[in-house]
Amino acid sequence: MGLEDFFNQKLNNGFSAVLTGTVVLSTLFTILLLTLPKQYDPYEDKAIKYVDENGKELEVKTKHGKTALRWKQGRTVQIVVLGDIGRSPRMQYHALSIAKHGGRVFLIGYQGWWSQQMR
Repeated sequence: MGLEDFFNQKLNNGFSAVLTGTVVLSTLFTILLLTLPKQYDPYEDKAIKYVDENGKELEVKTKHGKTALRWKQGRTVQIVVLGDIGRSPRMQYHALSIAKHGGRVFLIGYQGWWSQQMR
């Protein structure tokens, strides 16, 4: 019986180690999933539009009498191009896409010969 008890003890210890490792990995994976950022929703950033019964957009004023912003504050993006902006169609496309979705875009880069010809 000594040899049989020895193997049962080894099997129980091995199973316990595998189970503990599985629980730890599962917990770490769950924590990772919970801390990932949520999916970006472009409509979440847009300012609320106020319309009347006919569907016409109403002019919204702040409590100080100023016109309300068309974008939420803090949704400003600076796009840096290391070179001539006119030769960076991908960065231009990114800037247009961000602006179409309500962001405020600043392009930072060189205005080279190509950019001057495009004006």
